[in-house]
Amino acid sequence: MAFRSRLLSYTCSDAYSFRNGYPLSTYIETLIITVEACGVLLLVAHFQRRLDAAFAGLALSYLSAATWALSAAPPEAIALGQTAATALNTCALLPQIAQNAARRSPGGFSPVTAGLACAG
Repeated sequence: MAFRSRLLSYTCSDAYSFRNGYPLSTYIETLIITVEACGVLLLVAHFQRRLDAAFAGLALSYLSAATWALSAAPPEAIALGQTAATALNTCALLPQIAQNAARRSPGGFSPVTAGLACAG
C-alpha cells in the first residue's frame, strides 16, 4: 500500500509541474523517484507473486489516469491532485511509523525527513 500511495503522490506532483509548464529541471528529481517507485512496486508484486489480473487492472487504471492528468485534465483537477499528493505521501509514511513504534526503534527512519516530505 505504501508504494502505491507514494507512486500516486509523485505522479500527482509530476502532472502538476508538467501541466503548469515548469522547466524539467525543477521537477526531474520527483520524476526519477516516480519511475523508481514504479519499479519497486513491480518488483514487489513480482516477488510476492501478485502480478495477476487485479494488478494489471490497477496498472491500466493508473496509466489511464496519468495520461488523462498529463493531457486533458482541467486545471482544477490538477491543482486538487497536487493537494492530494501531500495526503497520499503522508498515508504512505503511516505503516513505517506504526512499525517503528511497535519495535520501539527508529529503524533508520528520520522524523525530520518524513515531516519535510509531508509538508511538501
